[in-house]
Amino acid sequence: MNLLGTQIIETKRIVLRKLVIEDAENIFKNWASLEETMKYLPWEPSKSIEQVKVRLQNWINLYSNNTFFQWGIELKSSKELIGIINLHEVDVNNQSAETSYILAKKYWNKGFMTEALQAVLNFGFEDIGLNRINAEYYDGNISSEKVMLKNNLQYEGVAKEKYLKKGKFYNAIQYALTKKEWEKWS
Repeated sequence: MNLLGTQIIETKRIVLRKLVIEDAENIFKNWASLEETMKYLPWEPSKSIEQVKVRLQNWINLYSNNTFFQWGIELKSSKELIGIINLHEVDVNNQSAETSYILAKKYWNKGFMTEALQAVLNFGFEDIGLNRINAEYYDGNISSEKVMLKNNLQYEGVAKEKYLKKGKFYNAIQYALTKKEWEKWS
């Protein structure tokens, strides 16, 4: 495996880049403070930009770790930060990782997250040398499922009542892609 840490990745319409503290206001206003965009994530919406800055600074501090992969999704056309995508739970021994992502609502259903995930999968398999990348979503998050399917991730099962949010348990629907499967579709 090539543990490269977070590198810049460019696609046709977006740049995946390291986050900076100046992104805090954009993150807060575009998704972190909004109930609708945070609905299917394990944490509650942020109540202040300061809360976002704390989480953001923690991520920035981790960029020195070559197994930390956290990207801001930036539009090439406007330089606006529209989301975040990552590889986490990196398991060097088993050459695997998990991915998760979030996107500002005004960019939903425009193919940006599908494009970002494809770029991260390519980076994970080609550049890092991962053998497996998995993802999961809260039961009911059909948009996330569509992104996974468009990138050829395969359904693996359900982790029953894995997450508790606002007094309700949610199943985690699990998908994955192996390097052999990715090579077949890329």
